[in-house]
Amino acid sequence: MQLAVPRSRRLPPRVADAALALALFTLGQAEAWTPFNTSLGHGSTAVAAVLGTLMTLPLAFRRAAPVVVGALVVVPTPIVAAFTPVRLLFFAGFLPLILVTYTLASRARTSRWLVAVALPFAGILAVELEVAEFRKTGEVVFDWLWLGLAAAVGLVVRTRSLRAERSESRVSTLESEREAVLHEERARIARELHDVIAHSVSVIVVQAGAAEPLVDENPDQAREALRSIRSTASEALGEMRRLLGILRTTGDELVLSPQPSVAQLEPLLAQTRGAGLAVELHIEGEPRALPPGLDLAAYRIVQEALTNTRRHGRASRADVERSVIEPDALAHPDEAVSAVAAGCS
Repeated sequence: MQLAVPRSRRLPPRVADAALALALFTLGQAEAWTPFNTSLGHGSTAVAAVLGTLMTLPLAFRRAAPVVVGALVVVPTPIVAAFTPVRLLFFAGFLPLILVTYTLASRARTSRWLVAVALPFAGILAVELEVAEFRKTGEVVFDWLWLGLAAAVGLVVRTRSLRAERSESRVSTLESEREAVLHEERARIARELHDVIAHSVSVIVVQAGAAEPLVDENPDQAREALRSIRSTASEALGEMRRLLGILRTTGDELVLSPQPSVAQLEPLLAQTRGAGLAVELHIEGEPRALPPGLDLAAYRIVQEALTNTRRHGRASRADVERSVIEPDALAHPDEAVSAVAAGCS
């Protein structure tokens, strides 16, 4: 059974790398200065200790700068070996080579990361060519086998990491698109709310103004006007609750309601007639279906025109003309909407 370590108890990456570098440095120095060791080569203890220092301490930054650290760990040994015999320590020499091979394979972000991964292999090959003791068949196979295994594991980790990054990027993109759609829909609902409430409130104001002088003169007609006010207010309140409910809904719970269209003008005109403005609808030609955006725009144009007529005009009647638009005009929505607007008088 594998026990998972909570993230809160894990060491930060920089702290873990620094601790690993310090541990390898300490073991490497002990290995260099003790009389008994199994290190390869026959160079001096002081040179081995210096090389061990150069190959371990940079590991503290292996995740932050993998290519730079790889060069700092790999390059010193072949350079020194070109001038003097060297001993390659295990803890402060070969293990750092394996570690930087894994790190370069898994984390190098340069466009030529394969060249970076080849750096440890080139380093060990240079040492093998320079120091005869390293060219023993068994040692060569051992070195390249472990470096190859470290590179293979690093490539697997790299592949999984890149796949996870791509998945996160796709999720982020989809989330952004979803948020944009929701924002656009809420903006549309806000416009709908303004149009509905403005129309209904203007009807209520007109009816209330007409009902006030009739309270004493004609109570029955006043009661009829009050009933119309109550009906209009109830419809407006219901519509406002529905729209606000949609605005409060998030995620997949967002349910869109059907949009009004010019085919539903009659209830709008009946409400306007109840406010005291005589309205007649004239239809020319055979009605046909309009694109959704144009259909909603035409309905809102008529609604706004009637609202403005009641608010700002002194007319006692209004005519709404719905004319059939030629199919070619539907390719130019601006012209079609202008034609609908011109039909409202």
